[in-house]
Amino acid sequence: RDGREFQSCAADAGSDDGAVVSEEVNMIIAQLETEDGKLINVITLMPKQFSTGSKGFLGLGQVVVDGKRHQVNFQLVEIGSAKKKK
Repeated sequence: RDGREFQSCAADAGSDDGAVVSEEVNMIIAQLETEDGKLINVITLMPKQFSTGSKGFLGLGQVVVDGKRHQVNFQLVEIGSAKKKK
């Protein structure tokens, strides 16, 4: 590596800066690219009911970066989707 820091491009969890999707989503496609736009891999995220009771999407895969294999895990968890215990 050349010492550059990775930067998050995710919207702040407390803001409404993210994209709004109003229709029912059955799958999400995540594209992994290098900083110069070279495609590394495409990961498909499918709907998931997590063991915590939360719902969202999960995508798993593997990629090769600089000749080394890496495991990829994407989780999108709907905030407040877990049913509260009484």
